[in-house]
Amino acid sequence: MTPTTIILAVAGFLAVTTLFKLMDRRRMQLTELLREYATARMEWSRKRDRAAKMARQVAKQNKNKQDQEPDLHSEDSGSQGKTKNSPANASIQG
Repeated sequence: MTPTTIILAVAGFLAVTTLFKLMDRRRMQLTELLREYATARMEWSRKRDRAAKMARQVAKQNKNKQDQEPDLHSEDSGSQGKTKNSPANASIQG
């Protein structure tokens, strides 16, 4: 083997190993970015689920409040929703 062949072989070997190291480093960076992205997506998913759960609870509480409030119009059907102090009764009473 001539010295030129040996130098070219060493240079080729160094080029290939350098290229593989650069590719491996870039792959690790991309893997880390993907891991960060997946983690962020999971956090947002948890936050979205928690917000949806809270919204359902508030809606359920509001529905329960409305169900517990008495319906004034149905209880006072004889006066058709008018009370003693309503303006309609005031004009009649004089």
